[in-house]
Amino acid sequence: MTTLLNRIDTTRAFDPVVLQPLNHINNLELNKPQFAVVDVSKNKIIALHGDKYLLLPYKAILEGLSKSLEKYGMSLDNAEVKFTLANDLSRFKLQIFFNDLIYTMQSRKNDNLKFGIEIVSSYDASLIFQLRFMFYRLICKNGLKSWSTDKAVLNKHTTNFNLEHAFNTLNHFKPSYIDMQKKLEIFDAVKLTSDDVDLLFNAVPNINDSKKYLLNSVLEVKKDQASLFDVYNAVTNYSTHNQRAIKIGKRSDNNSFEIRKNTQNDLLSNETRELEVKKFLASKTFLSYLNNRIAA
Repeated sequence: MTTLLNRIDTTRAFDPVVLQPLNHINNLELNKPQFAVVDVSKNKIIALHGDKYLLLPYKAILEGLSKSLEKYGMSLDNAEVKFTLANDLSRFKLQIFFNDLIYTMQSRKNDNLKFGIEIVSSYDASLIFQLRFMFYRLICKNGLKSWSTDKAVLNKHTTNFNLEHAFNTLNHFKPSYIDMQKKLEIFDAVKLTSDDVDLLFNAVPNINDSKKYLLNSVLEVKKDQASLFDVYNAVTNYSTHNQRAIKIGKRSDNNSFEIRKNTQNDLLSNETRELEVKKFLASKTFLSYLNNRIAA
């Protein structure tokens, strides 16, 4: 079996990082000691934290994940692996897509979803530790990503976090694969009108004209032919593509926009927007449409 460590470049990720107490800055004593995450090879401080911070070395995360994948029989022999590491070691993201775990939507016979896992972490606390199952939609340019919330591990880097226990969630990968299929089929069974789509888009947190333009631009069907799945696809597109719509001209009655790359870091943008998606899925508006279908 091919191991994870054979599939990614760990040279920089495995560089030694230590946590050092910092009691003084410029000969000034701190009221509360700080702890510096130090990149030893570069002799640089990555970030400063309080006394509750837990250093999770990337080496420990990646080695632990590699062993757990083998333990739970999750072979990488027919898998696609994507590893992104910030140059300053501040954060990383790893995605694994299993090419032998592809689900075809029942009413969309050309619509295939590839199952995988995603893990992210950081040294600067800009991203919490996350380990979760996901679907990646293959047919569309948007590349819908759908995450499992039931078995996801989402933890801040604090001293009460147990990394070894976090990897135990991988034991649920087969039930999660089935549960996520059922969830998306339910979404697709909820048929919407044009007004329904507008109401749902208006329920997205921090909605504005720019965001509405982005959402409507990636809706793949006409509004009166959409399902809850189509709306979900549009919203997850917004969260996973670091783009924004810029209004052309200054007139208030001008509704023309241009889509551009956002200036924010991709990983930080995804983190912020995924939180908006989470709030949207928990909103009264979204749940009302979903619950009406479940009750029918």
